[in-house]
Amino acid sequence: MAKVSEFVLFWRAFLVALIVGVPVGGTRVLANDDSDWAFALQAGTRDGYVRYLRRNPAGAHIDEAIRLILQFDLENAARRAGGAARQVSVY
Repeated sequence: MAKVSEFVLFWRAFLVALIVGVPVGGTRVLANDDSDWAFALQAGTRDGYVRYLRRNPAGAHIDEAIRLILQFDLENAARRAGGAARQVSVY
């Protein structure tokens, strides 16, 4: 449920940025975007990519961040499904 709310928060922030007109081409936004993306890549975690999206709703790396978050979610779901299958097979 928390993952769904994070995704909803991201899209809400993204739509607000589009409506308000966040200056994507501004140097301040790009500088923050680049440093936040470097931080997310260095962390290499789902939380790092979510942090990037929250701080840069109109950032240059949105597609890649979403792809990596979904990849983490799919891997976690597969692990949970595998664990559930092992538990069932034991009985």
